[in-house]
Amino acid sequence: MMLMRPYRMMHALATMALLLIGLGADLYAQPGEIKVPMRLSFQGLLLRKDGTLFQDGTWNVTAELYDAETGGNRVYTTTMPVVVVRGVFNMIIGENDPLDGVDFKKQLWLDIQAPDALPFSKRTQLTTAPYAFMAQSAVVAGGLSPDATGAVLSLNGLQGNVNLKAGAGVTIVEDANSNEVIIDATNLLEMIDLVPTDQAVIDIRRRKVIDPNTGEEKTVIEVGLKDSSLTRKYLSTSDAKFQNFNVGFTRDSILIPQYVIDRDGRIVSVTQARVPRVPDNFLPNRVMLTGGDGKLVESGELGDRQMVMGRTGGTPRVTTVAGIDGIKVEQRSDSLVVSTDIGKLLPIASGRYTNTGSTYVYETPDFDIRTAQPVSFAELKETARIMVTMESENSTTAFTVTNRTRFGFRVKFAGGLPPNASISWMVLNL
Repeated sequence: MMLMRPYRMMHALATMALLLIGLGADLYAQPGEIKVPMRLSFQGLLLRKDGTLFQDGTWNVTAELYDAETGGNRVYTTTMPVVVVRGVFNMIIGENDPLDGVDFKKQLWLDIQAPDALPFSKRTQLTTAPYAFMAQSAVVAGGLSPDATGAVLSLNGLQGNVNLKAGAGVTIVEDANSNEVIIDATNLLEMIDLVPTDQAVIDIRRRKVIDPNTGEEKTVIEVGLKDSSLTRKYLSTSDAKFQNFNVGFTRDSILIPQYVIDRDGRIVSVTQARVPRVPDNFLPNRVMLTGGDGKLVESGELGDRQMVMGRTGGTPRVTTVAGIDGIKVEQRSDSLVVSTDIGKLLPIASGRYTNTGSTYVYETPDFDIRTAQPVSFAELKETARIMVTMESENSTTAFTVTNRTRFGFRVKFAGGLPPNASISWMVLNL
């Protein structure tokens, strides 16, 4: 009898691997019912790269499923510790990492890997297991389990092939893209009989509009009060009088009827609401506000940069908008312009001097703060602070602010200001 070499024995065991779906402890079948657990049992032989058997112990083994015998896409992977005895191991795939997301309707191949192990010569093809025969029989039977979900067994007591039929004003459309059945009843609006508008107090109209979002034409129902309905009959208990087809008012406020209309266009209640009335002697360039006693009061005359803000007693107070400390407010036509005087907000003047000659300069000309840009001052205060900085690529020298007057100052250099060197000065006129 010829003995197989170790690596050939490994290949033979891999080819003859038993692929069974094992029951897990978390999956129990009810009496008389078989549940298909999502697990695979695999047994094989592990050899080291030198052809010797893996020593006994627990080793991490990786199982991978592919959709092709070579190459292809990996659709599942799991790594788990397995017990190896004389090179033989057995593992339950799916025990640690569930197989729920794997599509077993396609042909799959299994690949086994372990650290320092001799690779299997080829992937193992998954074959039909006993539970798969039972699943195939269920597909052929085409039946539903008594507790099946997601299936419509009957519709309003009807069974079998049930068809939906649209009645008057209703359309039924099948959308193949969204797999939906759309029932539209907007046409029912066209069948509503409206209250006549020539003799009713309530004016009800049907109008076609275009939806600005979808561009579709829709029908809307508008409900309102007819102008001709506000006659003396409805104003007799208010502060208004109806005479010569005109409504006149004799008080500072009037009581007018307030109608509450439901969605069907019926009046459900009528109450009185008090509305202030504008006086006949309303003066120009004024504002009307409600006084402390609830009556309308008139403000004083408004001028430029003026507005009504707050009250003095019960009278609205006219307030002038003004600016201080460098803020300027002025009226320009219909605009109120707020601007700033940067010289007042930031009392800082500055300037720059550069030696553009070819020899050293030992004293600058007078710096006049009255002509400084962009900020200038009319006078240099006695408490003003003058700061000077020098900029030169290859030279340094001491310098002093001298000849200070009410309008300016000079700068002198002990070692001279080199050609192309510059100084910057800044005056904080506080």
